[in-house]
Amino acid sequence: MKCNTSKFIMAAVAALMLPATGGLAEEAQKNDGWEFGASIYGWFPDMSGQLAFTPPGGSDSFTVNVEDVLDNIEAVLMVSFEARKGRWGVLTDFVYMDIEGSKSGTKDFTVGNQQLPANASADVGLVLENLFWTLAGTYQAVEKDWLTMNVIAGTRYFDVDQTLDWKLNGTVNSVTVADRSGSQTVEVENWDAIIGTRGRLMFGPGKSIFVPYELDVGAGDSDFTWQGAVGLGYSFGWAEIVAAWRYMYYDVADMGIETMEYSGPVLGGSFRW
Repeated sequence: MKCNTSKFIMAAVAALMLPATGGLAEEAQKNDGWEFGASIYGWFPDMSGQLAFTPPGGSDSFTVNVEDVLDNIEAVLMVSFEARKGRWGVLTDFVYMDIEGSKSGTKDFTVGNQQLPANASADVGLVLENLFWTLAGTYQAVEKDWLTMNVIAGTRYFDVDQTLDWKLNGTVNSVTVADRSGSQTVEVENWDAIIGTRGRLMFGPGKSIFVPYELDVGAGDSDFTWQGAVGLGYSFGWAEIVAAWRYMYYDVADMGIETMEYSGPVLGGSFRW
């Protein structure tokens, strides 16, 4: 199923890029000078996935579902910048999130690939520091009064520091004594190549209302990753406001993180000059 999903997403990206390649020969009025844009925004995602830990003093691996524990965003910083000259450009996007939470008496906690016994539970605390940094080149393949489409290619850095505190309660004789409580920190740092498309549909008076969209796929240190976003915005010319929905997925098996998903609303503003 995972393989079929990744193939479908990659096919969707290719299909979106086909009309772009068909428009390479189209002539469009271009500004020969540099154009810049900067954005600051808030992304408020729900997180889901599985984290796997192997305590240094024990023999059992632990698995915990992220969505059952995390509930509090402690710190967040999200900014992006782009520059373009003619059809060519560069963009960078930086996201940092510090999220933590705890849960008492949970049974959704796996020890040695086995669920906890019926008369046992776990007190779990989890802290995740997430950093995403995208750096890519862009080519504006289509520019019409109602549509822009850019081909993007570059890299995305994914850095997660995860700290798990746990204590098992009840009848846990099947778990080694060293593994019944403790704390462990695992860091994952991945670089992945990405390719995709981004742009906007424009309508309304003066084409001031727009629908931004973005879709990319990648792999490298990660087995597979993809992200997508779509929203609604309003342009004042020199400034814009946007509300959107953004989704990001990582498959990072055998590195402490099995899978991670981030999905939620985005609110932000941009300035162009």
